[in-house]
Amino acid sequence: MRRQHAAIPRNILVSFDISSIAGRDQLSGVLRYLRSRPQWTPRLVANPVDFTPALVRGARSAHVDGIIVNHAGSPEAEHALAESDVPLAVVGIRSQVLLSRKSAIAFIRNDNIETGRIAARYFRSLGNFRSFGYIPAAHSGEEWSTGREYGFRTELNRYGRRLSVFQGAADAGASPLALAEWLVSLQKPAAVFAAWDYPAMQALEACRSERLKVPHDVAVLGVDNDSLVCDATVPPLSSIPFDYERQGYESAAALAVLFEKPAAHLQKPLTVMCRPLPVFVRESATATSPASDLLKRAMRYIAKNAAKGISMRDVARELGVSQSLLSLRFREFSGGTVMDAVIAARIQKAKHLLATTNRSIKDITAASGFRNANYMKSAFKRIIGMTMRDYRTKMQKTTKQV
Repeated sequence: MRRQHAAIPRNILVSFDISSIAGRDQLSGVLRYLRSRPQWTPRLVANPVDFTPALVRGARSAHVDGIIVNHAGSPEAEHALAESDVPLAVVGIRSQVLLSRKSAIAFIRNDNIETGRIAARYFRSLGNFRSFGYIPAAHSGEEWSTGREYGFRTELNRYGRRLSVFQGAADAGASPLALAEWLVSLQKPAAVFAAWDYPAMQALEACRSERLKVPHDVAVLGVDNDSLVCDATVPPLSSIPFDYERQGYESAAALAVLFEKPAAHLQKPLTVMCRPLPVFVRESATATSPASDLLKRAMRYIAKNAAKGISMRDVARELGVSQSLLSLRFREFSGGTVMDAVIAARIQKAKHLLATTNRSIKDITAASGFRNANYMKSAFKRIIGMTMRDYRTKMQKTTKQV
């Protein structure tokens, strides 16, 4: 019976705001899932302005079987979505209006509690901080911000540590002096987690004004991994990224669940929580011990030389340490191996060449540092989730759409 359901043709209305990298990655995830459902026909509405109430209300008569959105459009379109009976998957939107819809709806959300827990575990891996602080979002009671605070606090409690919360919000125009005074009051060294990247940036500015050394006196960690913010701060900001491509994939998968379940079983929303990715480490929150410095030097060497066909022996020789010590430090701090990092760097090179050139797979194999094309194809599919050919096609289509 499952195969019969899967063979049913479906018309899917997809309205994604792709003006940001997050939106484009979410759309890529949707398209990746649709490749496994060739009988599903997507209709893309790339401009949110074109996602009108009339479009939503006319969905049934236009033979639309399901809708996936990462924005609610206008307030009128949002109400039309709430009133519609067309199965709906919503990516990342916090909407009381849509929450009022009880049937045939799925919400795909970031796991904010787990985000806070990841922050606490990451800080614990860096060393023995004497105090921990949290900077909340602008508006008191924001569910996503309180969820991150809760996860951070409860994970710290497991280690017998207490949390100090800044009584304000840096991203709401709170006094820079108040934030600076709070940071100064924390016992040093202190670990500070911000609800998102912008207040983390404000914290770094306050540290600079008070001549607090980062990360020696205060380590700062944000959320979202917005490169425009994180790479521009002094020092560059460490941040927890979200897997937006996964969110898009899960939204389409959730729509399939809505199609397969009888209407009587869809009387409450389906919620899918997406775990964040590991911390993207920059200078604002990194270990200051010789062991962590060894890892940083190794990663810099790998990023620069992975495409030259280097081995673990080459990395160890460059750093002047034994292969066994290098392997131990990688397991301690990254949870992976030296060659995992080398292969990941080579895959990044291959992704860039696939997206920006028409070079053959054979040429890209050599240019990326792989000796065997079949091995590279296997590694690429395992890490990226699709073949090299499919990835090139996806990137070409996405570029044309944008």
